[in-house]
Amino acid sequence: MVSNPDCAKFISDLINGTATAKNPAEFTDALKGFDMINGQGGFIYGDTIRKAYGFDGSTVHRTISSGKAQVELATPYAINTGNARVAAQIAETQAGIQASDALHEILHLAGRNQFSDYDYANTVAGMRGVPVPKFDNVRRASEYWNSALAAACKPRR
Repeated sequence: MVSNPDCAKFISDLINGTATAKNPAEFTDALKGFDMINGQGGFIYGDTIRKAYGFDGSTVHRTISSGKAQVELATPYAINTGNARVAAQIAETQAGIQASDALHEILHLAGRNQFSDYDYANTVAGMRGVPVPKFDNVRRASEYWNSALAAACKPRR
């Protein structure tokens, strides 16, 4: 995903477009961000979003500058099938979802104080040259900017 030059440019433009003097970028390369997070709090599975909002989701904890940045991915569901082909398809789908979720969450940690879903949604609207949409909740803002990320960073098949 992130080795695609179009994806890497989108990520760099997104982060640079969101950074401010009060909340500068810690990184503009997702792989560098991955390495930084992996050397701090790392990547874990959890259910923080499910407990807080009633649906599965991923989140981040702390910041790069704290030295304890962590990405929490939604705990994947068990694969309960005796059919090896179906189990492999489910596992592949889950891996793709987790990779996309991890990238999304890594980017939140690009800001010294984190970048919010609203921050990124505003930047994406600016990149598209459109007025910032009105979001009735953070999930809608997250989906808005994540759709642009997904379009720029399609996984290879």
